[in-house]
Amino acid sequence: MMKLLSFNYTEALFLALAISLPLSGALSTIFWMLLFMITLFQFIKNPDFWIFKQKVHYPLYLFIFLTFLSIIFAINPLESVKELKKVGQIFIMFIFIYHMKDNIGLSKKFVKYFFIGLAISGCFGLLQYFLGINNFYAYIYIPEYLFFLKNISPNIIDFLSLNDGRIQGTQSMHITYAELMVSGFSFLLPLYYYKYCEEKFSFKVIFLCLIFLSIIFTYTRGVWLSLFAFLLFLLVNIRNKQFYLYFLGVLFFIFFFVFLPNTLIKNTNKPVALYNISESASIKKTEASLSTQKIVRSKRSILSRVTSLSFSSNSDRIKMWQTGLNIIKENIFFGVGPKCMIFVYDFYTVKGAKPNQGHLHNSYIQIAVDRGVPASLVFALMLFGYWLFFLIHYLRGKDPYVKALALGGAGFIIVFVVFNVTEYAFADNEVAMMFWSILGCVFAGIYSKIEKVAQS
Repeated sequence: MMKLLSFNYTEALFLALAISLPLSGALSTIFWMLLFMITLFQFIKNPDFWIFKQKVHYPLYLFIFLTFLSIIFAINPLESVKELKKVGQIFIMFIFIYHMKDNIGLSKKFVKYFFIGLAISGCFGLLQYFLGINNFYAYIYIPEYLFFLKNISPNIIDFLSLNDGRIQGTQSMHITYAELMVSGFSFLLPLYYYKYCEEKFSFKVIFLCLIFLSIIFTYTRGVWLSLFAFLLFLLVNIRNKQFYLYFLGVLFFIFFFVFLPNTLIKNTNKPVALYNISESASIKKTEASLSTQKIVRSKRSILSRVTSLSFSSNSDRIKMWQTGLNIIKENIFFGVGPKCMIFVYDFYTVKGAKPNQGHLHNSYIQIAVDRGVPASLVFALMLFGYWLFFLIHYLRGKDPYVKALALGGAGFIIVFVVFNVTEYAFADNEVAMMFWSILGCVFAGIYSKIEKVAQS
């Protein structure tokens, strides 16, 4: 009984959250909600308003205020008020700061377990890729010798099925998976880079490479761009010959083993035996349908997908953004209200644009549509302020662990800014939870006692 009473449930929940963040959005939600209730009870007993008074968070508070105004002036306030659930996720960051700023050991444990969760997710993704597809090219193909797995569990075939030939891991879409993996990778790489310089070669380097590969094989262009921007940022801030060699090695690998083989393929349409996860609801899961179903999938190189405006995902995005700008022109200050774009989208649609897809595949335009131009500008200001705050503390910091945390936080902000240009990632529960968790961990380190002692 005494052992149960003395067990540190708060620490256990933090470590469980660390592992679940890259793996399961549902589990992560449960863990952070439990942490919220525990923290609220502790905060009532021992209030610490200092964590809310830091000036760096002022743009965040203004963003929340503008969100409330956009709900009040929304086309359908009853629909917009549902956005408050997303606003509540902001408390994740302050939960981290509250518990970790005076307990740097918990911060280090969180980073360790977060690395474990990310490594597991990366290994799952690569397993899925190399079992679910027989070459580098972008079409779904489930080898017939794996059909027997459906008799063990119908979900296994779904897991091994790829979305357009790209890893989706344990997530519903390859894009969400890619965003989560690159977010975690950008945060962890600076931390383990510093440890690698101090210690001998570790198995952790192998898992970092696996995580990196899992990002590459999602074939997600926006995430690739964010990863490249992050590596350039590290090149500027880590002046080390070894790291420059690693960077050149990474570029060599991507070019010769991923990009070049993929760009040399011809753009063709080819009927293949498929089990398409996106159509799994309409396809009866019988051996006959699995072995005879024929679906035409185009093999299209990553180069043509990036450069060709005729490629549907490129032209569709441009037309959606144009539609979004049309909405913004007549709803500049408060937007149409969160979750209310569906009511006006058809009135502003540009010629050739697809029907409403739920969002505009651009966080900054989407926020301006939903909450107004001022809210979008404040959101951008918040990201810039956090990035500058982390960079300053990296350059001026004394404690090695806190410096690495600050550099990881700054790198993560760059990644987040870039991939939100082509996706509304800020609205994804999984991405938002990881966003506020990483920020909270970094802020807790910067506010911690060890950094204050190191500077004194």
